[in-house]
Amino acid sequence: MAEAVKAAHIGPTTFHELRHSAASRWARLGLSLAEIAAQLGHADVRMTQRYAHLCQKTLADKVRAMPSLGIFCAAQEGPSAATVQ
Repeated sequence: MAEAVKAAHIGPTTFHELRHSAASRWARLGLSLAEIAAQLGHADVRMTQRYAHLCQKTLADKVRAMPSLGIFCAAQEGPSAATVQ
């Protein structure tokens, strides 16, 4: 790993930091906590909760995009307003 770090021109890095970076990226890409936990080998999703804030932002972005997909919340005006529960 030391050779890879040197070739990438980054400072001292541990395997744990790389693992954390990968999990953070997966969360921002929209993977669920269960999917991230499976990739990291966590037996309990509670270990993966540190990435929850990143998943919540992705969820909020998806919800905001719903009207552009033709999916409307009950509070919104639209041709086919569906109730989101």
